[in-house]
Order: sequence, then C-alpha cells, then structure tokens
Amino acid sequence: MIEIRSVEEATVIDAEQLQQLEKFIRFYYELDINLEGIETITHLLQRLNAMRDEITVLRNKLRLYE
Repeated sequence: MIEIRSVEEATVIDAEQLQQLEKFIRFYYELDINLEGIETITHLLQRLNAMRDEITVLRNKLRLYE
C-alpha cells in the first residue's frame, strides 16, 4: 500500500505517496477503520478508477461510430 525505503539510515516515503498516507491515517483515526478495511477500501477504489478509465475509452470508441 505504502512503500517505505531506507536512504542513508533514514526511513522515507515518496512524496507521491504522502497524500495516500494521509488518507489512510484519516481512515484509521477518524473513521476507526482497521488495516484490513483500509486495504479493502483501497483495492475497491483502484478497481473503480480502472472501470472509470475503461468507460472513458469505450465512450471515445463509441463516438467514432456515431
């Protein structure tokens, strides 16, 4: 879910993943969702985004035939 790296004896998180980490922290502390629930939510959101992308591609193909 979040990739943690070690750089010169320091633990770091990529800047691109910081927003996602903040979302996970809100899920955990504010909504009281456990880690398994956060993983499930993340998986479902990824599937939802993939389906949205697929719908966009299909709509663009459909416009070619109209």
